[in-house]
Amino acid sequence: MQEQLWNLKDKKGRIYGPFTTSKIMNLIQKGALEGEELLSPENTQRWVEISKYPEFYDVILETLQQGKKELTAAEIAKEFAAPKSSPTEAAKESEVLIPAAKKRGTVVDETVSVKITANTPPEKSTQPSLQASARDSSLPKTENKKEKNETPILDLKPKQEIQKKSNHRIFLILITLIVGAILAALLFLDTNHQKTLSEKIHLRVPLKKKQSLEGSVLQKNLQQALLEFQKDEFEGYFKAQSILVSVLESNPKTVEAISLLCLTHRELWPFAYKDSQDLQALTSLVQMAQKENAMDVHGATCRAVQSLLVGTETVATATLQTVLTEFPTAAVFYEMKADLLRKEGQKNPAIAYYQKTQNLWPKWIKPFFEEASLRSEIQDYSNAVRIFKTILEVQPSHDKSKIEMGIIEISHFSNPRGLDYLQLGLKNEKIPSSLQVRGYFALANYYLKSDPQLALKYAQKAYSLDPKNMALRNTILSLGGENALTEVKSQDSQLMVVAESYFRNKNYLAAQAEYKTAFEVNPNNALAALKASESLWNLNQTQEAIEWAKKSIRADSKFIEAYIQLADYHAQKYDFKAAADYLSKAQAEGTSNYLVFRGFALFELRRQNIPSAIQRAEQALKLYDSDVESLIVLSQCYLLQRQYDKAFQYSAKAIQLDANNIKAHEVYAQAILGLRGIHPASQYLGEKVATFPNQSDYRVALGSLYGKDERYMDAIQILEQAVEFDPNNYRGHMSLSKAYLGLNQTNKAIKSILKAAALDPTNAEPLYELGVVYMKDAKTQTKALKNFQNVIAINPRFPKAHFMAGQAALLSGNKKQALDYAESEKKLNPSLADAYILTADILFSDGNYARASNELRRAVQLRPQDSQLYVQLARTHRLLGQLDAASSMLRVAISKESGNAEIYKEQGLVFEKQGLNDFAVSSFNRYLEIKPNAEDRREIQNKISTLISGGT
Repeated sequence: MQEQLWNLKDKKGRIYGPFTTSKIMNLIQKGALEGEELLSPENTQRWVEISKYPEFYDVILETLQQGKKELTAAEIAKEFAAPKSSPTEAAKESEVLIPAAKKRGTVVDETVSVKITANTPPEKSTQPSLQASARDSSLPKTENKKEKNETPILDLKPKQEIQKKSNHRIFLILITLIVGAILAALLFLDTNHQKTLSEKIHLRVPLKKKQSLEGSVLQKNLQQALLEFQKDEFEGYFKAQSILVSVLESNPKTVEAISLLCLTHRELWPFAYKDSQDLQALTSLVQMAQKENAMDVHGATCRAVQSLLVGTETVATATLQTVLTEFPTAAVFYEMKADLLRKEGQKNPAIAYYQKTQNLWPKWIKPFFEEASLRSEIQDYSNAVRIFKTILEVQPSHDKSKIEMGIIEISHFSNPRGLDYLQLGLKNEKIPSSLQVRGYFALANYYLKSDPQLALKYAQKAYSLDPKNMALRNTILSLGGENALTEVKSQDSQLMVVAESYFRNKNYLAAQAEYKTAFEVNPNNALAALKASESLWNLNQTQEAIEWAKKSIRADSKFIEAYIQLADYHAQKYDFKAAADYLSKAQAEGTSNYLVFRGFALFELRRQNIPSAIQRAEQALKLYDSDVESLIVLSQCYLLQRQYDKAFQYSAKAIQLDANNIKAHEVYAQAILGLRGIHPASQYLGEKVATFPNQSDYRVALGSLYGKDERYMDAIQILEQAVEFDPNNYRGHMSLSKAYLGLNQTNKAIKSILKAAALDPTNAEPLYELGVVYMKDAKTQTKALKNFQNVIAINPRFPKAHFMAGQAALLSGNKKQALDYAESEKKLNPSLADAYILTADILFSDGNYARASNELRRAVQLRPQDSQLYVQLARTHRLLGQLDAASSMLRVAISKESGNAEIYKEQGLVFEKQGLNDFAVSSFNRYLEIKPNAEDRREIQNKISTLISGGT
């Protein structure tokens, strides 16, 4: 049988051959080939790395393990025949050229030479820069001079490193070959290859400390990482990650390496597990950047990457707008902005931003590829093809361009050559799933008539990657019916993409369903479970939300975010012990993680321990000073302390970082209220309502602001609009009920509370507020007791629920039941004074003044500024005949609050007991001056008359 013939292209672009398979193996064994050169079957243009061909796999591994000596250039030349291409052609191929970002839409007739350049002149450049300026587009096409420090983008590593055949490299080649084999099996129905080991990776960060690198070595490694990054291929990004991690383990303060690693993580994110390890990697890297220099372009780069990967699109947009203003020459921010514009459907503006990126960083392949793919979307196929071809001339291994080229060729130009592009490109598993979907769908359409079975297989493959694609669904149904559709098993990563889209648009019902399905497909996907939990919580299904958060932890015991979320769920339900336990577990997994400190800050805020909440929030901000949530917590704390200037300062910074954070704007308005009054505060939120008319949360924030200022009519007007627009807005209904109560519209208040209660039957707050309303009317006090009992049944830890039940029982005449509730409240909340006051009232009503006095002393310890407690304590001492002690308590009460009328009434009674009638009359008169409409006014006047007459 005749051997396969191959053409060979070396790393300088020179072409040799044809060689037989045996000859290629012989060249590998002799060390003339390393496995990274390109091969193409004769008479085709399918250039693929040697290491990706299974027939050469064993030979490459064996040669690497033996550590063959590297041949000299002369020795290699002897092994190779004369190159097929002429010296001039070889020279052209070895020079890397990228089309200039000019005159798009016309014939591209200019090129720029791709070199690693900084903002300084090339001859003075000593390190790679992410803000490389564009090369002069007037350079002739055939120019082949190499400037100082120029490194071709196709160079994979320094020559002196070629001999180091490490186990790591062997492992990478092994994975690459196996991945290639399984994709070939899928495409050509060949089942003889092994299954791929894994489709996902973990992001890496520096972990161990190594010996510092010298300046020249450090710069060389940075340059190599930049070269790999610029290729815009998974393998290049993966290699860049390894180099950068190694650099930072040796020189951890190298901010250029930190920011480039952040960018590399962004490109690798679609292929990552996105689990606790990957999220922690992102967090650690952002904190590294913040620690070195939070305000420069490198810190901004990492912040922007984090907002893009784990934040909302609104957060990312706001962050990018800020950093683009601060760093207008940073290429990566224009590319990020283009990416967001593209997602919003603004294609022409996106192209402009991609071109701006090209001007600032002409050696990065990605913006050229993205522009070309966008041009394909807007049916500018000729310019798209021209850019794709140029990319492939520069970088023949750019599989994404091959797929795009193949789609255009077979779908729009009916050129069968597109099949070669598609099949070669789709062999690479590490390309974005959306591009894979389009590639497989194009193949399905191509074979629709000529080979329906093959078309079905391609359609099924595409549908597994995009389970919401109705066109693919219909294609499968038409080719194979329901059975063919049920055979398709979607990947959890694709379901996550769909779910995230729903979540961003606040369609939480659809989002939770997709997240749950993703978790069922992959029970190890802890992020899917946590996001399902968040979606359920937003739907007011709080108990189920807690259960799904627990599933997240069971799937990944190191998932810090899940512990923190669970802690906050429990804190909102007043189970502070459980919340503290989960936070402690989170801290054990990430001792220096700003998220943990933020979690503690929110925990302390919810239990009203303001000094501790401030301390924890400041610790979080020390690790990451751009954490918006920590800034909001800090602002809320200062609002509670009435330090409005500080609340204003921190909320303003939060808005600067995230201009679309509704909570930040609300806290900011509350700070304005404290500093300048209701008019400017309401005007500020009113502008937000006008700008975002479909966002009910801004209306609720404005209505609540009016409520704080007791402008109940204004509050009702805006809150009624909010709940009409969004009937499921729990906070809107509760705020509206308070506004109605402010105007004594009790029936309307009750209706609003009941609507809130219907949204989440497991939430005890509406029933508690309903009980408070019923307590105000003697006719409904029995209903009040029943409501408080229901609150206790739903959530026995609800603050003051037992106390209020005890009060309702006491008003109903059931003192024993009231005392039992008071004792229960003490056990649940021993630091609250209310239960001791209730117990004292019950004992006092039974004439047990000594025990009542003991309970009141405990209450005074817990609430030392409450003058009324000293009055009550004085009353027990008076009735026990301890008049000096009673007088002492009243003097303390006057020092606390001299305007409390009850002090002077009790003082008059004590003076009367002591026989000091004139003093008693003076105290009673003072009581009536402060409280002229007192219910016992006539009784006190009679007492005054008696004392005066008895004293004459």
